[in-house]
Amino acid sequence: MNSGIYRSLDGGSTWSRLTNGLPGGSGVGRIGLAIAPSSPSTVYALVINGQGNLLGVAKTVNAGDSWILTNATLPLGGFSYYFGNIRVDPGDPNVVYVLDSYLWKSNDGGANFTIIGAGLHLDWHDLIIVGRRMMAGNDAGFFESKNRGSSWSHNETLPITQIYDLGIDRLQPQRRFAGAQDNGTLRTQSGGTSDWQGVLYGDGLQCEVDYADSNVVYAEYQYGAIHRSTDGGNTLTSATAGIDPTVRTNWNTPITLDPNVPTTLYTGAQRVYRSTDSALFWIPISPDLTNGPGTGPDVSHDPRWRERPDHLQNLIEGTITVVSVSPVDRRILWAGTDDGNVWVSDDSGAAWTRVNPPGPAYWVTDLAGDPFDARTAYLSVTGYRQGDKLPYVRGTTDLGATWHDISATLPQVPINSILPDPRWRG
Repeated sequence: MNSGIYRSLDGGSTWSRLTNGLPGGSGVGRIGLAIAPSSPSTVYALVINGQGNLLGVAKTVNAGDSWILTNATLPLGGFSYYFGNIRVDPGDPNVVYVLDSYLWKSNDGGANFTIIGAGLHLDWHDLIIVGRRMMAGNDAGFFESKNRGSSWSHNETLPITQIYDLGIDRLQPQRRFAGAQDNGTLRTQSGGTSDWQGVLYGDGLQCEVDYADSNVVYAEYQYGAIHRSTDGGNTLTSATAGIDPTVRTNWNTPITLDPNVPTTLYTGAQRVYRSTDSALFWIPISPDLTNGPGTGPDVSHDPRWRERPDHLQNLIEGTITVVSVSPVDRRILWAGTDDGNVWVSDDSGAAWTRVNPPGPAYWVTDLAGDPFDARTAYLSVTGYRQGDKLPYVRGTTDLGATWHDISATLPQVPINSILPDPRWRG
């Protein structure tokens, strides 16, 4: 990586790298900078390595001519590339804040730190200080303190929660579940906007409700940690029995209910798994449908790899992103991968045929079977990670033997989901 701090003395026309007393070398990653408003020659740097661990809090009092490490042992969360910010109190150059999993405060120029706001949500990303007032943003939203961090209030009215999925109870539509980034799986039982409560921790992702039995609910957190409830979501227990713990699973692992038989579910790792007993047990029904782990880490010999706190620094590659079932013929299964493969089976998973569409082998975001014709399906892929923001939507009428483009008039943004209208053919 070889990140560094640069200084300009001519308004940005020329720059020179500062090195005196700073960590250096190829291992230097993200760096946060903060200038003390009351003493502009005092600058702090939060220096992180490429793995997200602390290299040191550095300080200069001569505008960068020389630096000292004030602290190299601050116990950060292990994925500090996700945060990487440092702030200085506008009125006191010795009061310093480090934003990480927790919010840390130093009163002695960065030598020693203590946690403030310990009871609040984790993952702090921004902080503005105006006198005694502090305004902060973390993964639960906006927080404000009027007494320099002794107490905080949470603004709960900002509609900014990042939701991955919604699960709506078809028998009681006012009961809804949402998988929320870093805020777990949430539930409302009234359909209201102010009574959502957490029912599962972690990063909430896919969530589904059995359409024949409202008591049976499925939810997950990152990397396929599927859970199951038999009491409407009041309690959830792990439901991954039968899934090899060393398989590669996507951050947002699919959970798919068979639209014809609700006790049958599908999920994906590098293989497709099926359960016929409401997720009590899973069996693999396909070979590896991906092109392998790619440039991502190989987790095949580490059954505890999901416990690593990485926040997607080491993206797991070679995973199934979508599994879908034809609503017309439940023997027809579709699967898509993060490396651009599209597969179909017309015999309940006994045999699979790769039916990749023409064009770039981009991440498959959705596959949806047509509600009227079993051989028709719709596909979306995204090249966003490769810098391609165009929409890619295709259709097939022959189980993927040929594809036609249906994205010509869509806005020039990536497409993540497809939902065929169940009442309108064509």
